[in-house]
Amino acid sequence: MWFVVALIVGTALTALVLWLRSKTIVVKWYEWLIGVIGLLLLLFAFQNLVGTIGELYPQPAWMLLLILGLPALILMVVLGYAIPRRRAFTAVAAAVVVYVSYPVLAAISGPPPSSADAG
Repeated sequence: MWFVVALIVGTALTALVLWLRSKTIVVKWYEWLIGVIGLLLLLFAFQNLVGTIGELYPQPAWMLLLILGLPALILMVVLGYAIPRRRAFTAVAAAVVVYVSYPVLAAISGPPPSSADAG
């Protein structure tokens, strides 16, 4: 069973990396770290759920799923919001820099040369 889970996770991660590269989305190292921690917590919670239910202890199984699975999902959701917001913030910041610096650069460099000055 865990071979199939590893195969699905590996395929999903490969598809994620290929999709991120095709969309030219840059992911920082700490975002990868948050994603790996969230994924490991989620897999650990699932493994404990399956093992504990297999030992016929359903209430501790669901409690452990709540205790470990909820933080994993919170990490994944935060990561899902952080990457697009950082990308949008970078685009807005670049637009603001261009908008603010263009008049300053135009004032420093003076008016553009006319065609009469060229001859």
